[in-house]
Amino acid sequence: MVSDILLAAKKQASDETGLSVVAFSEECSFSLAKCLDEDFSA
Repeated sequence: MVSDILLAAKKQASDETGLSVVAFSEECSFSLAKCLDEDFSA
């Protein structure tokens, strides 16, 4: 699930910036717990 979301985010970032998808990290830099924490902001 998280990997699907990360891939979609990478594709969106690529579209918005004009950079290749490979320019973005292969792994999410935040834990699942952090991503689900409503008070967390990156």
